[in-house]
Amino acid sequence: MCGEHKRARKRNERGAAAVEFGLIAVILLTLLIGIIQASIFFWAYQTGANAAREGARQYAVDPCNADASDNVAKVKAFVGGAASGAITVTPTFSKGPGNTGAGKEPGDQVTVRVKFKSPSIGGFLPEFPDVEKTASARIEYVGGC
Repeated sequence: MCGEHKRARKRNERGAAAVEFGLIAVILLTLLIGIIQASIFFWAYQTGANAAREGARQYAVDPCNADASDNVAKVKAFVGGAASGAITVTPTFSKGPGNTGAGKEPGDQVTVRVKFKSPSIGGFLPEFPDVEKTASARIEYVGGC
C-alpha cells in the first residue's frame, strides 16, 4: 500500500515545474523589459547631452548663422534615432562681461537646449520623462557678422 501511495503522489506532481516556471517567467520578463527600457532611456540621455554640447560648439563657431536652420539641422542630426518624435533645439545668446554692442561679440555666451522624447519598447512600462539637456560655449570669433 505504501508503494502505491508514493507512485500516486509522484504522478500528481507532473507539470508542477512548468507552472512554477510560468509564474517566475512573468517576473523575470518584466524585469528584463525594464532593464532594456532603462538602458534605452540612458542612451537617449547621453545622446541628448552630446547633441547639446555639439550644438553649443556649432553655434560658438558660427554665431552669425544663429537663426538659420543649418545649425538646428546639425544638432538634430546628432540626436538621430535617440529621439521618438519631435526634437526641439533652442539657442540662447547672452552678452559677455563688458560687451555692449548690438551684435554678437567675442566673449558672448551661447546656450543650446535640446529636448525630445526617448524611444519606448512598446508601452509596457510607464513613460520616462522627456530628455532635456543644455550646454554652453563661449564665442571666440565673430568674423563676418
